[in-house]
Amino acid sequence: MIAPAPDVPLRFSAIGHRYGSLQALTSVDLRIGVGVTGILGVNGAGKSTLLSIAAGTCVPSEGSVSVGGSDPYDHATRRGAVSRIGLVPQELEFPRRFSLRDFLRYMAWMRDVPRAGREEAVVRASALVGLDDRLRSRMGDLSGGMLRRAAIAQALLADPAIVLLDESTAGLDPHQRAEVRDLIEQIGRTRSVVLASHIVEDIGYLADRILVLDAGRVVFDGDAGTIAARVAPGEGVHGSALERGFLDLVGHGGRA
Repeated sequence: MIAPAPDVPLRFSAIGHRYGSLQALTSVDLRIGVGVTGILGVNGAGKSTLLSIAAGTCVPSEGSVSVGGSDPYDHATRRGAVSRIGLVPQELEFPRRFSLRDFLRYMAWMRDVPRAGREEAVVRASALVGLDDRLRSRMGDLSGGMLRRAAIAQALLADPAIVLLDESTAGLDPHQRAEVRDLIEQIGRTRSVVLASHIVEDIGYLADRILVLDAGRVVFDGDAGTIAARVAPGEGVHGSALERGFLDLVGHGGRA
């Protein structure tokens, strides 16, 4: 059972970001609270950039971010803001020779979990993701699905109010995807979860609210039913109504 966390809203105000001449995000204004919010977009739409800005690891070119009223880019409030966020990046390097326990201990240290509470945090986080019986296992011996759950566990070590997940179901087999989706759904009952993905089916299954990013802009903010209703039943040859509605929103996903 995952204990409830306080509702710490995540706010983006007029966020814009550039990589050189590339405009990655433009005028993003959002407030995100408890539940699962899905960010859907093709590769290069700006999903990972938005999560990085929320996590305090990418200074936006324009605008501001607020985590429960604290600015993760203000020196005076950064520690408090960042401590409320757990990030599951798209790529996370696992030390293959570490045990799961040692990996989580190291990540607890990285996340400034007080020394006296680190072991308790490791046990709690591993239990939340169903890996408490694998704490002695080497990371190199864990399956892909277990590694994904370990990545989620490290994000939960500091008991954050907001959990950010970047493509956390990609590359898994159907059984592993189902396990990870169930875990994300459970976490979203008590926390603010933001899941960025290009997998329409997973976002449709998990998200209470769906944001569609296209070329760095939010072009839709609503639910799966509204996206699916954009296309007539049976319209098109391939894909679910949700997939076809998404493609209609982004101009058939023309970018790689």
